[in-house]
Amino acid sequence: MDANNKKKRRAISVECKRKIIKCVEDNPAKKKLDIVKELGISPSTLATILKKKEKFDDGSVLCSKIRKIRSCELKDVEECVVKWLKQCRDKNIAISGPILQEKAQQFAFELGHENFRASSGWLQNFKKRK
Repeated sequence: MDANNKKKRRAISVECKRKIIKCVEDNPAKKKLDIVKELGISPSTLATILKKKEKFDDGSVLCSKIRKIRSCELKDVEECVVKWLKQCRDKNIAISGPILQEKAQQFAFELGHENFRASSGWLQNFKKRK
């Protein structure tokens, strides 16, 4: 295949992935190859979406327009930070980035993650994920 005939990669939104999953689940008798042709995606793309379908449940992603579901390395730390942050919001306590980073560092240490660094990059990614 030469450079002019290569298929271009395109990102599929979470909303679109949900529709693909629903299409497959609503038509169990329909062949997956027919669904692939109908939707204009590759068989491997369909297989990957179906393999990871629990990630695209309605409750797991807040914004359906996003293209990629971001995950974190240390889920236990992030869960603690999110819970703490919600408690602060409920009490109308304003939390700045440095305070959030310090609290994340504290939770990581308490959970035994000595190599964790709540850097400014971590903070930016945390905000994207939440």
